Amino acid sequence: DTLTQHEIEILCGIYYVDTGTRAQTTTLSWWPNPVLWDASGLNMGYWTLSCEQLFQNRLRKICQSEASLLTTKQWRS
Repeated sequence: DTLTQHEIEILCGIYYVDTGTRAQTTTLSWWPNPVLWDASGLNMGYWTLSCEQLFQNRLRKICQSEASLLTTKQWRS
């Protein structure tokens, strides 16, 4: 089984937000989508200690209201 695009968007906390410029939207998310994750250099084919540390740090910041939604460009940097 594979996840649908809609299921991936739900798991990553993806929002499509109007930019105010014509019909353009920007993509914001709490977590990187699989394409961004695969291109990040962190995807070693298994979950590493670095991945776990990144996840736990981000989750802590989200739970403490210290994190914000990130754009695709921000996830890439």
